[in-house]
Formats: sequence, structure tokens, C-alpha cells
Amino acid sequence: MKKKIVDKKTEEKPVLELSETEKSHTPKKMPVAKKITRKKDTTKPRRGRKYTVQSGKVDKNKLYSLGDAIKLVKEVNYTKFDSTVEMHVRVTSTKKKKEEELHARGTVRLPSGSPKTRKVAIASDELVETVKRGKIDFDILLATPEMMPKLAVVAKILGPKGKMPSPKAGTVTNDPEKTKAELSGGLIEYRTDAHGIIHLAVGKVSWDNEKLRANIETIIGVLPKKNIASITLASSMSPGVKVTLS
Repeated sequence: MKKKIVDKKTEEKPVLELSETEKSHTPKKMPVAKKITRKKDTTKPRRGRKYTVQSGKVDKNKLYSLGDAIKLVKEVNYTKFDSTVEMHVRVTSTKKKKEEELHARGTVRLPSGSPKTRKVAIASDELVETVKRGKIDFDILLATPEMMPKLAVVAKILGPKGKMPSPKAGTVTNDPEKTKAELSGGLIEYRTDAHGIIHLAVGKVSWDNEKLRANIETIIGVLPKKNIASITLASSMSPGVKVTLS
């Protein structure tokens, strides 16, 4: 008599049914609680206690006269070192089209001198090779018109850093040695950033008020007054003080 061969793989297994009592005692799977991660708010900068205290002395809705603004900037300064007094000027275009925003750029000589010591270099064949190797040890680069075609090979390196010589900035000149001496004597370059704001260092907190005022008024004088939207003074890490345009 032949034996019936049962394939274990295809053989149907009996289904065991639980009674109502067994079902009630069967433990149920508890839902796993999701871990809530809170994102840090990086939009608002964290301010220290000293900044908060000094900020309370400045009326953010008030426009101060230049003389009062200089005095207040010195008063709210809380650093132990001799802070730099900075000037921030927002310029806007009078043209209607957004793509035709104002880009102000040029040079101005500060009568009281510049608070920052900048290293000025003059373009040469040796300097081009140095820049190719990624070494840039200067703040301002001067070049003659004849040297500009040679600088084209490093324009992608110097351009994004804002160190490419430009006729508008006065850094392309026939007499670079003379311009270098002028830059050492208080001639500075100004330019708007991507948001249409000019950032300039105009002096030190320890400077006399009149020296600071002379530098600030000189800068305002070279900018188109109709395009100036706002002026703010501040020292290193201190709250800003808005200045009236009148």
C-alpha cells in the first residue's frame, strides 16, 4: 500500500482559535511615543546681559543728531578694549525696477585718518603666481591698466573676496605707488553689500568727538543724499544708534 507523501511546505497548518477569556488576557502592543525634537530659533541672535543693559539706554524709535549719536555710542560701549566706531549706511535706488538697485562704490579720504591698518599690495607677475597658489596676504590690491589683463586669470579668486582692482574703486591707477601712500594716509574704499548697506570703520571710541564727526560728515558728503535711507552708528558689540539725515 502506497504511503501518502505530504509536502510540509504546502501543508496547511491548523488555525488555533482563542477563547474570549484568553483574548481578554492577551497583552496588547502599546504605541511607541514619538520623540519630539524642538528646533532652536536661530533667527534671533542671543544677546548677553551687558548688551541688554546698554541697549535699554537707546531709544530705537528715535533719530539722534550726529553729535548726540556719537556721545551715546561712547556711553553704551562696554568693551574693555578700544572699540572701533562703525558706520552703517543703507542706500536705496530711486528707480522702480528691482534689478536696477543702487550699487554705490568709490573711495574717500578720511580727514581724521582710518582706524584700521590695511596692507596694500601692487600687482606684479610674482604676485599673480602667489595668488594662484591660494596665498593672499593683502587687504587692497592696486594695479596699472597694463597689468589688468594678467590679473584676469585670478579674477575668480580675487573677485569673491572683493580684492580685484577696479577703476570705480580707484584701485586701477597709473601711479600705484602714489595711491598706496594715499591709502596709508586715510584714503578708504566704500561699497554696498548684497543688501545695499555700506559698512565703514570711522574711528575709535577713544578718539575725540570732533575727529569722529569729521570722518562721518565726509563720508555722508560723497554719497548721493537722495539715496540715503538710513544711517546707524555703533561700536564693537554695542547696540546701534540711528542718526537723523537732516
